[in-house]
Amino acid sequence: MIERFKKEAPLDSALPYRFSNGFLLTEITGQCKSCKKDVTGEHVRGIANKGFHDVFSFDGHGICTDCKTIFAIHGRVKPHKDAARQEYVKNGVWVTAFPFEQTKPIDKLRAVLLRVLTFFRLV
Repeated sequence: MIERFKKEAPLDSALPYRFSNGFLLTEITGQCKSCKKDVTGEHVRGIANKGFHDVFSFDGHGICTDCKTIFAIHGRVKPHKDAARQEYVKNGVWVTAFPFEQTKPIDKLRAVLLRVLTFFRLV
């Protein structure tokens, strides 16, 4: 795990990612398995996959600077209502880790404008 962590780029390097509902994903957060501290940024590394429409999936490792634990982090982020939710596999089933906060009114307006502009580009 440590060798892979050293070789891979931070997951944040694949961000930001904008979903079709206008939500902008700017950060992937993992939780240390030992001390439950949230880990993000340079301390969460791996491979990001943006190949599926409206799904940002990732597989990698996090390292906790408090207790020096390295742990696996994998999952996906999908749009949900006006925001998104992070999911992971538990007992062979995708479950929601946590939903992201709802977007602000200005972000909703941006999402509508993005959809309109995308529509006219396709026509």
